[in-house]
Amino acid sequence: MKVKYFFIISLLIMVFAQFSFAQNISVSGKVTDANEGDPLTGVSVQVKGTTVGTITDLDGMFKLNVPSEKSVLVFSYVGYKPQEVVVGSQRTFNIGMELDVVTLEDIVIVGYGSEKKENLTGAVTAVNVTKTLPLKPVADVARALKGVVPGLTITNATGKLNDEAILKLRGYGSVNGPSNPLVLIDGVEGKLSDINPESIEKVTVLKDAASASIYGARAAFGVILITTKQGKAGKTVVNYS
Repeated sequence: MKVKYFFIISLLIMVFAQFSFAQNISVSGKVTDANEGDPLTGVSVQVKGTTVGTITDLDGMFKLNVPSEKSVLVFSYVGYKPQEVVVGSQRTFNIGMELDVVTLEDIVIVGYGSEKKENLTGAVTAVNVTKTLPLKPVADVARALKGVVPGLTITNATGKLNDEAILKLRGYGSVNGPSNPLVLIDGVEGKLSDINPESIEKVTVLKDAASASIYGARAAFGVILITTKQGKAGKTVVNYS
């Protein structure tokens, strides 16, 4: 009798051991840029619907234990489109991730980062630099923005080309008090006359208190955010004028 029970218990242990082994599948692979073929470091590889996951190493390699062949691997990386792959019978994966290209006109730079136009609730105007500035052969940015942003008044008291333009975005606070909007060039306070119009990639004007409040009292009369052109991966582009 004891031998019979011992045999049954041993059989159950073997079955559960095999079942447990079958439910822990080891998968591995490499994640690269789909266009360039370069390995991507720090890509999140996670089993969908669970907390099981890992990240790729310096060579874009990863190794992970998944519960079953029905598991779905989710690959996500900043700036790239996420991918989902069913494990199935495959044990080695070569994943090529594509860049998540977002149209520049759909993104608006705000005080706390960037937002899509449809998500904005404040009074914000984004200037289409590629269509506006090249059409105006002017000496500085202030004159290029004249008549482009609703509510922004730009005047030149002396008429001299080298004089700083007077900007009025939300009117005068008092008879003698200053009311110029705050100008930030790549996050640093500056003047519109300090920058070459050809160096500008994006201009955003924050008009209302809700949009400009992150900058405090200096933003009482609005904020003009200027983002300059930066180096980008891809083909070399040469502009001349």
